[in-house]
Amino acid sequence: KYPQGEARPLIEQFLREHNSEYAHAYDTGSAIAKKVKFNAIPMMLVLSSDGVVRWQGNPHQPNFRKIVEQIINVDPGVKARRDAE
Repeated sequence: KYPQGEARPLIEQFLREHNSEYAHAYDTGSAIAKKVKFNAIPMMLVLSSDGVVRWQGNPHQPNFRKIVEQIINVDPGVKARRDAE
Protein backbone atom coordinates (compact mmCIF):
# COMPACT_ATOMS: atom_id res chain seq x y z
CA LYS A 1 0.00 0.00 0.00
CA TYR A 2 1.09 3.52 -0.75
CA PRO A 3 0.96 6.31 1.80
CA GLN A 4 -1.96 8.69 1.21
CA GLY A 5 -1.48 10.53 -2.09
CA GLU A 6 1.75 8.79 -3.10
CA ALA A 7 0.08 6.57 -5.69
CA ARG A 8 -1.66 9.44 -7.48
CA PRO A 9 1.35 10.48 -9.62
CA LEU A 10 1.78 6.85 -10.69
CA ILE A 11 -1.88 6.60 -11.61
CA GLU A 12 -1.79 9.88 -13.53
CA GLN A 13 1.31 8.72 -15.44
CA PHE A 14 -0.38 5.42 -16.31
CA LEU A 15 -3.48 7.25 -17.58
CA ARG A 16 -1.36 9.56 -19.75
CA GLU A 17 0.39 6.56 -21.30
CA HIS A 18 -2.72 4.41 -21.90
CA ASN A 19 -5.82 5.40 -23.81
CA SER A 20 -9.13 4.83 -22.10
CA GLU A 21 -12.72 5.05 -23.25
CA TYR A 22 -14.11 5.94 -19.84
CA ALA A 23 -13.64 8.53 -17.12
CA HIS A 24 -11.41 7.99 -14.13
CA ALA A 25 -11.71 9.20 -10.55
CA TYR A 26 -9.10 9.24 -7.83
CA ASP A 27 -10.70 7.96 -4.64
CA THR A 28 -8.87 9.97 -2.00
CA GLY A 29 -8.88 8.04 1.25
CA SER A 30 -10.75 5.14 -0.40
CA ALA A 31 -14.08 6.69 0.63
CA ILE A 32 -16.01 5.27 -2.33
CA ALA A 33 -14.24 1.91 -2.29
CA LYS A 34 -15.15 1.42 1.37
CA LYS A 35 -18.82 2.27 0.78
CA VAL A 36 -19.28 -0.06 -2.19
CA LYS A 37 -16.84 -2.68 -0.86
CA PHE A 38 -14.57 -3.18 -3.83
CA ASN A 39 -10.82 -3.40 -4.05
CA ALA A 40 -10.11 -4.40 -7.64
CA ILE A 41 -8.64 -2.30 -10.41
CA PRO A 42 -10.07 -1.55 -12.86
CA MET A 43 -13.46 -1.15 -11.26
CA MET A 44 -16.27 0.98 -12.58
CA LEU A 45 -19.50 2.11 -11.02
CA VAL A 46 -22.43 3.06 -13.22
CA LEU A 47 -24.88 5.29 -11.39
CA SER A 48 -28.28 6.30 -12.64
CA SER A 49 -29.48 9.89 -12.51
CA ASP A 50 -31.27 9.13 -9.22
CA GLY A 51 -27.93 8.30 -7.57
CA VAL A 52 -28.38 4.53 -7.45
CA VAL A 53 -25.43 2.28 -8.28
CA ARG A 54 -26.90 0.22 -11.12
CA TRP A 55 -23.79 -1.79 -11.91
CA GLN A 56 -20.24 -2.28 -10.72
CA GLY A 57 -17.54 -4.38 -12.26
CA ASN A 58 -14.67 -4.50 -14.70
CA PRO A 59 -15.22 -2.19 -17.67
CA HIS A 60 -13.11 -4.49 -19.85
CA GLN A 61 -15.59 -7.34 -19.77
CA PRO A 62 -17.07 -8.09 -23.21
CA ASN A 63 -20.65 -7.02 -22.47
CA PHE A 64 -19.77 -3.74 -20.72
CA ARG A 65 -21.13 -1.44 -23.46
CA LYS A 66 -24.38 -3.41 -23.63
CA ILE A 67 -24.80 -3.13 -19.85
CA VAL A 68 -24.30 0.64 -19.94
CA GLU A 69 -26.74 1.03 -22.83
CA GLN A 70 -29.37 -0.95 -20.92
CA ILE A 71 -28.88 1.21 -17.83
CA ILE A 72 -29.19 4.39 -19.89
CA ASN A 73 -32.36 3.13 -21.53
CA VAL A 74 -34.11 2.58 -18.17
CA ASP A 75 -32.62 5.55 -16.32
CA PRO A 76 -35.46 7.70 -14.89
CA GLY A 77 -33.67 11.00 -15.60
CA VAL A 78 -32.89 10.04 -19.18
CA LYS A 79 -36.48 8.89 -19.67
CA ALA A 80 -37.83 12.19 -18.28
CA ARG A 81 -35.52 14.20 -20.54
CA ARG A 82 -36.49 12.16 -23.59
CA ASP A 83 -40.21 12.52 -22.73
CA ALA A 84 -39.76 16.29 -22.44
CA GLU A 85 -38.08 16.56 -25.85
